[in-house]
Amino acid sequence: MLNPGTRDERTQTGYHLTRERCKAPARARDCGTLVTCNLFAYRCSRPRELRETDNPVGPPENDRHIRAAIRQADMIVCAWGDSGRRALPDVFCDRVRQVIALLEEEGAGGRLYALAPELTRKGHQPIHPGWRQLPSKSECRRLDIRSSRLQLASST
Repeated sequence: MLNPGTRDERTQTGYHLTRERCKAPARARDCGTLVTCNLFAYRCSRPRELRETDNPVGPPENDRHIRAAIRQADMIVCAWGDSGRRALPDVFCDRVRQVIALLEEEGAGGRLYALAPELTRKGHQPIHPGWRQLPSKSECRRLDIRSSRLQLASST
């Protein structure tokens, strides 16, 4: 996803919606474990707060953890949305490219999915589970990496 939030089960009901939308595809495919990773390590409530730190990505070992999660995953759901693009345009675009490169290097092709039948309208990014208009079904859409970008897989 985008970044670790500050909400939890005690502080805000939106947390439950995001959590359940993350769990639904895993349950539908009988996955035993759900691991979440984020483009940015900086913990904040709103994406625009990513501007408050000099290093929203966090330490280099974060990529090591993302690589480990990619290697272990049977299914990888990309869901970072495009609100980070509005908050930190250059940093967000660079980080998306870096994470897509990690996915490609770790052989994630064939295991990539999005939570919605479409990508975001303006940023062409996989929709975040907190997006209010996300379909309620747990169906995921397959993604491919083409020209260092995520694209919806053709339905053929």
